[in-house]
Amino acid sequence: MRVGQGGGGAEASNRQFLALGALLLLLAAVVFFHLIEISSIPQGLFKDETAIGYNAWLIARDGHDEHGHFFPLYFESSGDYKAPVYIYTVAGAFALFGPSTFVLRATSAFFFAWLLAAVALLAYRRDPSKLMTAFVLLAGGFLPWFFTASRISFEVISYVAIMAWVVYCQYIAFHDSTTKNRVLPAVFCGALLGLALYAYPTGRVTSFLYLAVLLAIAAYHHMWRPLAALLAAFTAAIVPFAVYLFMCPSDLAGRFHHITYVFNDNMSLAEKLKLFARNYRWHFGLQFLLLRGDHNLRHATGQGGEVFFSVFFLAALAIGSPISLDGRWRKETFLLSLCAGLAVAPIGAALTSEGIPHALRSSLMGLFILLLSFEGLRILLRDASSAESQRFVACVLGVLVLESATYLRGYFTDYVSQSRAASGSYGLEESIRRALAWGPSEVLVTDKLRYTLAKFYEIVLPNPKGIRIDSGPMIPARGRCLVYDPKVKPSLDASSLPSVDITMAGSLVGVRCYPR
Repeated sequence: MRVGQGGGGAEASNRQFLALGALLLLLAAVVFFHLIEISSIPQGLFKDETAIGYNAWLIARDGHDEHGHFFPLYFESSGDYKAPVYIYTVAGAFALFGPSTFVLRATSAFFFAWLLAAVALLAYRRDPSKLMTAFVLLAGGFLPWFFTASRISFEVISYVAIMAWVVYCQYIAFHDSTTKNRVLPAVFCGALLGLALYAYPTGRVTSFLYLAVLLAIAAYHHMWRPLAALLAAFTAAIVPFAVYLFMCPSDLAGRFHHITYVFNDNMSLAEKLKLFARNYRWHFGLQFLLLRGDHNLRHATGQGGEVFFSVFFLAALAIGSPISLDGRWRKETFLLSLCAGLAVAPIGAALTSEGIPHALRSSLMGLFILLLSFEGLRILLRDASSAESQRFVACVLGVLVLESATYLRGYFTDYVSQSRAASGSYGLEESIRRALAWGPSEVLVTDKLRYTLAKFYEIVLPNPKGIRIDSGPMIPARGRCLVYDPKVKPSLDASSLPSVDITMAGSLVGVRCYPR
């Protein structure tokens, strides 16, 4: 009897060990695919990436931005006022590791790691099974909505990461029956929700909307002390934002005025409401969520939707689960809050008139769909005692594995060439390298590109001779290398100065150097 029991215990221990090893391998795969070739895929830095990198380096160097402002709250660059959370994080990374394209983009992977940690901890509190953990790593690790954003240096990933921790703290403060001190997590929840205002422009809309969701939950449960703590922390966190908005209202509203229809005097209120409803509806369309995604290839690969079919199915199962029919729906306030969060997530994006549906401005949808899919899996696992239910759960997970593998294959093959045109600067880094190797007195990058592109590469590229790199009009001169827009090639050909063209094949810019 003891021998049999010992053998059974050893077998169970081996299964546990193998399951843990599989989870660690899966986690290693998530890390690997988020960092592999992150400097070169997508190919070419977008102007906003270099604007972030350039200002982050200036802050790391002496605390001033490109306009000489000392530790500004918001950064004016590339025709916009950029949020501070991401830029100051990049500045810290540059101070620690030095400026480079890898460090710039790896900052997004860093924020993604925090995002994944938050959703993994939340899922573990809801269901500590290894099956749920595996699902979290697969679905969260490779969800197209976040995978793309984690490999480009845009601020949006910091916003989603912060909101993931908001939801985690919300669960502990208002929903977890094991929580003894609800005030402290409520304080963190409010402070992080206030911090989200500084992470991404649409956060200035959705953060206040989600605050209303939290207020309704706390009032429903009569949790007045945690509610007061949340409001106090949120209020304290947004004081700098409120002061800045009062003193410089046009700074934060300027970009919004250009991309919204809200202030269009040529449209009636009815027309604006109709456009809002259409934009809002499109973000929930299957074409966007499952089939095509964002048409902008800086935001998506164009080879599938923003979420996987398996994740979408489980999220839909959670939203429409049978608990709504037996009176327990209103008691599931956490599930209700996720549904409410999903409902408010695209409102900021729906108020704009360009690039609809827009994956970045509506990225909070991805977080709530992912969290709802965890709830859908919990529903399936509750009935997993039958062989039929177990087969169904295995089928869903098998589809997720297949979808993840297919997406990764497309991202690292077909999308590589497609991303070149989307960046608008493919070949610029190599072109400047070639120009520097030629040994001119200065390298001039076409002013058709944003000047921060030239400035960023001046920082990160090896330049032992200290050759000046700047942006300006393409005027031939002895001892100068021009990194030019191909459209001006005929005018350069008309110059009588001798020159050598060292353009890289396939580059979106050309390189022409003039002997001294």
